[in-house]
Amino acid sequence: MIEASREDERLVDQRLRNRLIEQLESFAEGRAHLYDVGYAEYFESFFDFAPYEGEMPSNAATTISERQAVAVFLALAQEACATTPGKMPEADFARTGWPDRLAVAAGQCLEAFAARGRLSEDSLDLT
Repeated sequence: MIEASREDERLVDQRLRNRLIEQLESFAEGRAHLYDVGYAEYFESFFDFAPYEGEMPSNAATTISERQAVAVFLALAQEACATTPGKMPEADFARTGWPDRLAVAAGQCLEAFAARGRLSEDSLDLT
């Protein structure tokens, strides 16, 4: 049995993992997501759950293959963010090719999460 504080931490990790999946699903939509949320929010919503620099923080609810897939996607997202201006029209950003590259990478990352899908947000899921 896991002690109460560790159960709480695990539950938070499960929820964060689910939010990360949602962000990856949005990126997988490609340009449609960009035009839905706008250029700034396109990155900001993801970086609410991921660092602008460095590696993802530890998450006990993720598997090794999920962490590896996220690391690849994160590096690409960080590169896209670092190599484009802080503000630009969505059409200009779309022409850079980044939304298409990130959509493919997000789809590949989601494949790693597909085996277990979303985890419970209300009870421990130790799969």
